[in-house]
Amino acid sequence: MKYNNTLNHLPMKKLIYYSLYIFFFCFLFGCSKDDNNPSKKSEYEVTYKTIIPTGFIATASYNTNETVELADGGQNITGTWQKIVTIKSGQSINFEVNAHPIDVNSTATAELVSQIIIENKIVREQKKSGNILVTQVSYELP
Repeated sequence: MKYNNTLNHLPMKKLIYYSLYIFFFCFLFGCSKDDNNPSKKSEYEVTYKTIIPTGFIATASYNTNETVELADGGQNITGTWQKIVTIKSGQSINFEVNAHPIDVNSTATAELVSQIIIENKIVREQKKSGNILVTQVSYELP
């Protein structure tokens, strides 16, 4: 009886080719890739940014390493506000914005947008609509 080596190993070759194809596909497209996570570093450039609607004023607080800071020394802020700070790796960062109409009798509604940006990538964003606007955004640095 003659043994045909080529035909007996054909299914095994297909299995190997399919396995290599799947491995290559996962490697190429990064199956476990998370685009919102910056790469691990010892420090990060963190941008706290908020867009306060026209006719509203706000107060904001954010942290720099282990200290909580008030935006502009606790003064009311308007328009687009941002603060760039350098924060050590492994810190939990928080950003809170409280906004309300300048005219306390106003029933105007609007949208408040608050963001945490790490190394020029938005990693957290929160939007609130209404008359009294509060956003609380948090992120754990790698």
